Amino acid sequence: MAVNQQLLQPEQGWKRYDDKDSNIEYVGNWKPYDNSGLWEGSSKYTNDTNASIRFDFTGSRIRIISEVSSIDKRDDNIIIIDGNEYKFSESYSPTRFRVIVFEKTDLSKGIHFVEIKPSPSVAETTGYGINMVLDAIDIDENGELKQYYIPKHLIEQSDNFYSIKPEYYEGGSFKPITLSSGDYPIKADFDKSGFDNLNDLLRERKEGSLTSKSTSLDSGKMFSFDFGSDFKSIKNTPNVVLPDVCYTDSGYDGMKETNFSHPQIYGTGGGRVSTYPNVETKVKLNNKYSLSKMYITVNSTGLVINYNCSVFASNDDVDYITLLNNVNVSKDGQYININNNIGYKYYKVVVSSSMYDARNGSVSLIRLFGCLSYVTKYLIQDRDNILYTYDGENIIESPSQTLNEQNYLANGFEDTTLISEDKWSSKFPNKLDLKLLMYTDDIEKTEATMTYELKNPYKPIDILKKNNSGVCNILMSKN
Repeated sequence: MAVNQQLLQPEQGWKRYDDKDSNIEYVGNWKPYDNSGLWEGSSKYTNDTNASIRFDFTGSRIRIISEVSSIDKRDDNIIIIDGNEYKFSESYSPTRFRVIVFEKTDLSKGIHFVEIKPSPSVAETTGYGINMVLDAIDIDENGELKQYYIPKHLIEQSDNFYSIKPEYYEGGSFKPITLSSGDYPIKADFDKSGFDNLNDLLRERKEGSLTSKSTSLDSGKMFSFDFGSDFKSIKNTPNVVLPDVCYTDSGYDGMKETNFSHPQIYGTGGGRVSTYPNVETKVKLNNKYSLSKMYITVNSTGLVINYNCSVFASNDDVDYITLLNNVNVSKDGQYININNNIGYKYYKVVVSSSMYDARNGSVSLIRLFGCLSYVTKYLIQDRDNILYTYDGENIIESPSQTLNEQNYLANGFEDTTLISEDKWSSKFPNKLDLKLLMYTDDIEKTEATMTYELKNPYKPIDILKKNNSGVCNILMSKN
């Protein structure tokens, strides 16, 4: 059998586990879906890009069974087996149930650790939600599905304990971990500092990682990243950028499939008139979202000349700005691009109509698309506590040397990846005590991570060989 082929029953030599099996762990927002075409009549689906599925199994092969559709399914979903990442799609035509969407048949015999994640971003083109589905899992007939657990590892060397996670690498060596208590690692130490995959000992690393805890600064949070001598350039901007979500239900912050309930637009009939009552729908969100587009469908029982749609935004539900003004919309449903990059908590969608001999009309569907939006700005601080910013061409001293929210908002820059290695080295030949400072108005954010390119790539095993003649013990945690 091959991917995108329907498999109503497991093949000989295989056995099938349903999506409801207690060994499968669902993380995030998952919903049940029942249909007689599915294995045992049920599946689970999500349109939460932060959701995941986790389980372990014994055997040497695995298949993921799902529903496929080109209308509302995701492409480029991710499955991680024993730390190795693969891609798979559920976006196929025609729509079918019990289809193989992923298979791996050449694994070593033994226990394997599996995590499945939706594609981190999708292009919404249909007005339907974009989902990832799990219907069933096929494995060897002599295998067994187990609860998810990946053993963690630490290194014991010269009376110290080490992790090879990138954040513990500094100045050409690994820093010893600090134990929670006593003289030997306990489960809390493995959970916090342990690494998953022993193969990482042999893999060359070209990137480093820094993690910073937040401190309060005026009405927001600040993070500080200390550069080391091996710093080359910043690989990613240390900020969480969430993909677009679909918002379709008043009072719910995130994705939901139910639709707005709308009043009707009433006409008087009997001739041409200039105005009719508006349909106004207000959305209150728990966080600030920037709006990228909307999908709207309108219906009528009269002779509608046109419908006009306007969108307004506010952060206090008092003063609203106009994002969209009287854009004509069709009865059949359409997307309208808004592309506003400023976040707001309140949105109002107003639909009006011009009618001739009209009876009445209604808005049957509104879907808003956008992403969480927070202000995130950066400054650079050298060993003498002088503050710098980036003007798009060069690293320059900040016009203000006061480390406060106002300076970030007025003078901070937004994209750290635009500063090349040459510009970093030209301005700061010695990066000792150099810091990247980050500000955000996301008061819920407590931790941020920065990935940077290393001047000198390394393999963890080579670093460990430098100490104690390379002799070390590998410790593994138990479930």
